[in-house]
Amino acid sequence: MLAGRPTPVHDVHAEARIGLLAAVQCTRSDPAIFALGELVATMRAGLDALLAAHGTSANPQAAAIRLWNEYERGRAQVLSEAAKALAC
Repeated sequence: MLAGRPTPVHDVHAEARIGLLAAVQCTRSDPAIFALGELVATMRAGLDALLAAHGTSANPQAAAIRLWNEYERGRAQVLSEAAKALAC
């Protein structure tokens, strides 16, 4: 909302791929799990900063757009690594 972007479409297939990572017995899942951890850490820090900025008179839109872009990049990385891991 703060970034001025529409709500993403619910992606059931992406959720299923991420959920299957726990069952994969392949060392190839390590990069996907690492990418997911990186995404969570980025989003946690970014959301904290964004909420702090939102509580002031500053316009949070630029920060929100930047965080949204980081989310999209991180999500793409996680899904790419998950696809590789599930191809083992």
